[in-house]
Amino acid sequence: HENGQFVYYVKETTSDGDGLTTDKSIYRMTYTATDQKNGTINVTGPEIAKWNSGNFEAATEAVFENQYTARGSFKVSGIKKVEGNNLSAFTFGLFADPECKTELTRASNETSGADAGKFTISHTVTIDELAVEDQDGNITGYSKSKDFTYYLKEIAEDGDGYDVSDAVYEVKVTMKDQGDGTLVPSNQ
Repeated sequence: HENGQFVYYVKETTSDGDGLTTDKSIYRMTYTATDQKNGTINVTGPEIAKWNSGNFEAATEAVFENQYTARGSFKVSGIKKVEGNNLSAFTFGLFADPECKTELTRASNETSGADAGKFTISHTVTIDELAVEDQDGNITGYSKSKDFTYYLKEIAEDGDGYDVSDAVYEVKVTMKDQGDGTLVPSNQ
């Protein structure tokens, strides 16, 4: 201590990992001790300051904000069959809406070999999509799992003698937060 002052430094010691990024803030807490000359010591404080760009700046409280990030993906597979002609590459899309206006991702089918006609679409979901909001739209927390509904549709145009299917398939998937930075599908 110096001149009746006690100075302490506070920082979070938890390591980053498993989807967690810890706050790297450093706070200085200064307490002042004054001898009351009656057998007691009066301690005031703390005066709080946060390290910022090479200097300590006054703060009203020490706040540590950690960030949890989780993500995971699921796959949707299908087969394109062609009658009366050779198989060409066709494009398929995964959509957020049943009208198939908000495309999320796309893939094309294989055109030859043992996997001819097969396609797989992969889509990534982040923790932000598991957010729980209050009536004003403020995030109040995150669900441990959430059900999602997507729509699969062929998005190629008719042409070259091919008629493109107008079928729309509903895809339901539940994504679960494993608590380690990963989201996994519990059903597909």
